Amino acid sequence: MAFWKTLIPDEPLISDGGLESRYLNGMPPAVRSWCLVSLAANGFVVAIATVFFRNAGPLLLGAIFALFPCYMLLFWKDLASTVNDVERKAVEQAPLPLQINLNPQWAAISICVAAPMMVCCGCLLLWFTYMI
Repeated sequence: MAFWKTLIPDEPLISDGGLESRYLNGMPPAVRSWCLVSLAANGFVVAIATVFFRNAGPLLLGAIFALFPCYMLLFWKDLASTVNDVERKAVEQAPLPLQINLNPQWAAISICVAAPMMVCCGCLLLWFTYMI
């Protein structure tokens, strides 16, 4: 039950200020949990699709979309510093003072959720081309 509680982000969707240093220090537990769930879901979908298609197409598709959560797991500090630099440059160059600051934690979770969805869509596309 404790694992399911770590899936809940502790930050609001829209942040009020800049990127704080807490993202530079370490990966939030919610992002780590969502990356693991994303990798498990990718593996599950790829295993079923590989048995169904009997070729390596779903394995390649799953490997491509597993790169995004793996990159976040392995190189979180580099990713957070890059987001910090991009956000700072965007604030300096913005002509309007009004900006929507999407929380990096929620952006990472969105990428983790999108990876298995894209694997499913890719497998459906493979299925439609396989059936024709």
